Amino acid sequence: MSDPESISDTEQNSDPVQDYIDAIAPANRPVFDRIHRLVLASYPDAELLISYQMPTYQVGDNRLYVDNRRTQIDMRFAKVLRFGRTRTDIGVDLYNLLNSNYATSYEMNYSYTQPNGGTWLNPTSILAPRFARFNVTINY
Repeated sequence: MSDPESISDTEQNSDPVQDYIDAIAPANRPVFDRIHRLVLASYPDAELLISYQMPTYQVGDNRLYVDNRRTQIDMRFAKVLRFGRTRTDIGVDLYNLLNSNYATSYEMNYSYTQPNGGTWLNPTSILAPRFARFNVTINY
C-alpha cells in the first residue's frame, strides 16, 4: 500500500486488506481511494490493516476505521392461534442474523496532550451479537 495515488485492482495476492479493497462496490471505490490518498498524504508511515473486519489506518496506538457497510438482518416468525374468544400469538424474533460487528459509536474526544488525538475515533461500542427471543402473547 505504498502508492498513495491509487490501489490497483489487478494485484492478486492473499492479502486480506487487498481482498477487502477489491470487494468494494464500484460506486464507493472513488471515495475510499480519496480517503486513502488523504490519510497517506498526512501520515506517510500509516499502516493499513484489517481490524473489526474493516480497513484501518494505524499510526502508533491511534487508528482510523474506514467502512460504509451495514449488513444487519433481523427477522420475525409468528403464528396466530385462535381458540374460541382467545387469541394466542407465538413467535420468535431473530436479531443480527449475519452476526455483524460494525462499530455503532466512536470516541469523539480529541486529546490535545496525546499524539494524534489519543484514542480519538476508536470504536467504543459495536452492534449487539446475534440473539433470538421467543415470545407468547395471549389475548382474551
